[in-house]
Amino acid sequence: MASTNEEKYRGASVEDLQLPEAISIIETQTVAEALELMALNEFSQAPVVSSKRRVKGLVTYAKLQADRSSGALTDLGEPVSKWMHRFANKGSQYQVITPATPLAELEHFFETHPAAFVTDEGGRFPLAVVTKEDLAQFLTKRGG
Repeated sequence: MASTNEEKYRGASVEDLQLPEAISIIETQTVAEALELMALNEFSQAPVVSSKRRVKGLVTYAKLQADRSSGALTDLGEPVSKWMHRFANKGSQYQVITPATPLAELEHFFETHPAAFVTDEGGRFPLAVVTKEDLAQFLTKRGG
């Protein structure tokens, strides 16, 4: 089965998707700033990073808006770190997706995840965000 996926993508990697650069939100930025950045860039989600650009978590536009609507989030001046989804600590295992990751491997990753952060080889610095839709668009353009 792996060879079928490899043939489908013709050896292409994440780099071939030509993804826009990730817009990172620093964990001390406000919720208002996070919402504005995501809206201006038409991103549904963004990585939250430390001042040293290390990935700390994820914030989604939909979740922040839902928290506002429910009344849970009333102060848009609060730091986004209070409202982000935190990633597990250093000891946890997670799959690193880099520009060199084969698209066949990314497709397998998407069987259990809706999106991925593309990072440097060490998995520390966010470069882009990739979704299932990006993969589908690539196949459509390539005629796959």
